[in-house]
Amino acid sequence: MEISVELNEEWQAVVADASGMINYEEATKLIYAAASLLNSTGLQRCFFDVSKTHLDPQLAMTEMFIFVSVFKSSGISKSVRMAALYTDGEDFRMHLEKSMKYEGFNLKHFKDKQEALNWLCR
Repeated sequence: MEISVELNEEWQAVVADASGMINYEEATKLIYAAASLLNSTGLQRCFFDVSKTHLDPQLAMTEMFIFVSVFKSSGISKSVRMAALYTDGEDFRMHLEKSMKYEGFNLKHFKDKQEALNWLCR
């Protein structure tokens, strides 16, 4: 999986972009890279564009709980608004969103980029 994480000054957000097959290890790299930039800039918005990824077929639904622990250990503040753009793995991502909300994180998944940016930047 290829990742890039950068600051988007227009959106005042960290943008974490990924393409390829996503699994636990690759998702951890992406989350930690985004957390590092969020923490160093103090920004409170993060846009995860995982629309060009596909879930590893070996990834079990139960592993969504591991993703929550990755966000917790990454140091991303619960006050950060996180929008995620996706095309694959709707069931997995909806469960992740609910689990993150339960843990106090503000993560919302979208299939439409403009809708995601409108929510993120409001």
